[in-house]
Amino acid sequence: MEFKHDSETVNEAIGISEWKAKEIKMFVTKQILLLLEGKLDSVSRIMEMIDSKYKERNEFGYAMFLLGQGLMIVAQEKVREDRA
Repeated sequence: MEFKHDSETVNEAIGISEWKAKEIKMFVTKQILLLLEGKLDSVSRIMEMIDSKYKERNEFGYAMFLLGQGLMIVAQEKVREDRA
């Protein structure tokens, strides 16, 4: 996998087309929402689903990156709510 340093987006840098990046974002977002709604029992379950769905190394890595970013945003929002 080649990393293109002059790229404008993460997906472009690792060789994922814009439409595929949107598909991955939608999938990961849906999984995080299901987790928050209590319909999934753990983050590891999401990771297993990503592993089974995205076999290409760059797509798998991008999905995991988005999962990490999404969970960080959720955690930050939870802290803000708890402080309020």
